[in-house]
Amino acid sequence: MAKRTSSKTRTRGTIERRGNSFRVKVYAGVDPLTGKRLYLRESTTDEDEAQRILNTLRAQVDEQRHAQTRGTLRKAFTDWLRVHEIEDNTRVSYESYLRLYIGPAFGDEPIGKVTPRVLEEFYAELRRCSVRCDGQPFIEHRVEGEHECRTVRHRRPPGRPPAAGDKPHDCEKAGCEVIECKQHQCRPLSNSTISKIHFVLSGVFSAAVRWGWITSNPTDVAKKPRQTAPRPNPPTADQAARIIEAAWQDDETWGTLVWLVMVTGLRRAEVLALRWSDFDLANGYVTIRRNYVRVNGRSFEKDTKTHQIRRISLDPATVEVLTEHRQRYEEFTRQVGTEPTDAAFLFSYESTFDRPYDPDGVTHRYSRMCKCIGIDSHLHALRHYSATELLTAGIDLRTVAGRLGHGGGGATTLRVYAAWVGESDRRAAELLGSRLSRPEPQASQVAIPDATVQSVCTRWPESGQRWATSVRAELAELCSRYRARPVRIMDARYGFVVSVETKDDRLLVLKSTPDPAGGLQATAAKQLAELGIGPTVHEVVESMSGTWTVLDQVQPGTHVDATASVEELCELLRPLKDGAPSPHEFPPISAWLRERLAQTEPVDLPPEADAVSLEERAAALPLLESLVPDESRSLCHGDASCGNILRASRGFFMVDPRAVSGDVEYDAAVLSLKTGVAHEELSQGLELDIERVTAWRLVASAAQV
Repeated sequence: MAKRTSSKTRTRGTIERRGNSFRVKVYAGVDPLTGKRLYLRESTTDEDEAQRILNTLRAQVDEQRHAQTRGTLRKAFTDWLRVHEIEDNTRVSYESYLRLYIGPAFGDEPIGKVTPRVLEEFYAELRRCSVRCDGQPFIEHRVEGEHECRTVRHRRPPGRPPAAGDKPHDCEKAGCEVIECKQHQCRPLSNSTISKIHFVLSGVFSAAVRWGWITSNPTDVAKKPRQTAPRPNPPTADQAARIIEAAWQDDETWGTLVWLVMVTGLRRAEVLALRWSDFDLANGYVTIRRNYVRVNGRSFEKDTKTHQIRRISLDPATVEVLTEHRQRYEEFTRQVGTEPTDAAFLFSYESTFDRPYDPDGVTHRYSRMCKCIGIDSHLHALRHYSATELLTAGIDLRTVAGRLGHGGGGATTLRVYAAWVGESDRRAAELLGSRLSRPEPQASQVAIPDATVQSVCTRWPESGQRWATSVRAELAELCSRYRARPVRIMDARYGFVVSVETKDDRLLVLKSTPDPAGGLQATAAKQLAELGIGPTVHEVVESMSGTWTVLDQVQPGTHVDATASVEELCELLRPLKDGAPSPHEFPPISAWLRERLAQTEPVDLPPEADAVSLEERAAALPLLESLVPDESRSLCHGDASCGNILRASRGFFMVDPRAVSGDVEYDAAVLSLKTGVAHEELSQGLELDIERVTAWRLVASAAQV
């Protein structure tokens, strides 16, 4: 009878005691990338826990739920790029992400050790600083190796250097270029770039899961970077007109390119790839088939970004522009002795038109042109301009997306240009609202702003409260007389100002003030209207509590700003200069200014103004006395500041006069002080005494008018 022999079963995994801890190790096969033995390892201080870990690791190996390689993330990235189907320019971008950000962070880490926490910490570091510095100051060297951190490239006169050497010179005047390694400044990476990095990493890890290198994709769990909302900044209609004019003045061909991008919304690569064979000018359309790109110094044609061909209609004006451009092309070919061909590019510096403009050159040329005319814009903004103009004009989203070449049936268009789609939606809401009529508000129910009541009662304690209790009933009576309804309450510190609309669609302003000088203010407003520089005054009503003035509402009523020309402001002040009468009952402007300058604690200052020092105000008093020796000047506005001058359809109007006599030099001084317009230019345009206007500026500044 044969003797039975026992065989030993090989132990799958070991538990090693190392001091006070236990290390569990399980053999998991051979790494397919490195060819080395692959082990799963974990440690614990509990012996019973070590046995449970051993069983868990064995199960992972049996079910192949473990990472089957210790290959690095850099290796996985390069292998993924080798098989991933993307465009060359996209590949260059992905490689730059690996070189600049991913590689330095954890490119040499085993891919299985890159966890969701590691990714989230990586994104947070990029949001703080793109080079992930430690927060300590250091010099950011421009080159590697030994070098001088600060060098000067001197600008020398042309020609051979003198035998005795170059003469000493002033580098600042000569414009010598200083090149130096500067102190590091943290520059956060934008959320959009971090989102692109996350997207690339997601592709790498997904491939690693498919290949069996890892068991799960950490980017599925990691918190994604917040996607910033697109903020397209297209030029305005006025800016677009200036851009077209500047482009045409530069060169007719360049003007044609800018025009074509503006009206079609083509991408830069698409417009450069256009050939005459893509156009059917007789029927008015162009077919977009290709892109022209430059990657790593190599230029070539490829299909469009969405890999689709689209046809865009052309308006008659654009057809005319392109027809003239074709005529210039044919004339040039006759001059150089060649024949025109439909295969020629539209925009080319070559005499054979077989190679289009350089893409980067077009971008830089456009940016330089816009900078010269004072507009902050870039070439892609013309694409935004085309889209926003179409959307705000009511063109449907699908048509706009088709012209732009956006995929997804307009999803991209909606995401990027949602603000302008919202504008169309608001216009739709206004259309529906215009079909309905709402009950008119009762004038007696209109409330006086609390801030106005407080200001009035502080200024005139005795009459202010009486005015506040009776002004609403007086407003209701006036609205009934004029058959008007209140539209809105307008800003005012020392009075109640209400915009109303009458039955015949007239817009009026009803103003009430408890100021004892309210009647004089109304008289001044009438004189401004007679001079043609103030709104028409229809009625002045003296009540028990104050003075009401009924006058036209200035439309459109925008405040004067920095865009106002000196000529416009001169036209506003010239009627005052030419001799407006001043009633004797008008108090002089000097009386009010003298009181403001002499007060220990000035009151009635504008909300945004702080009182100047007592010494400065005291120094301005003698200057004021020298300006008004006889107190007998003509009518002036008294407060020609920005908020009291409104731009209407036929020039500027003055509102809210102070009802004082003074001189036009004072108004010119205040206007220049408030708007930033040079008082010398105003004085010259009005033929005023510049020294007197300058002196009034000093007094007005000290009084904080």
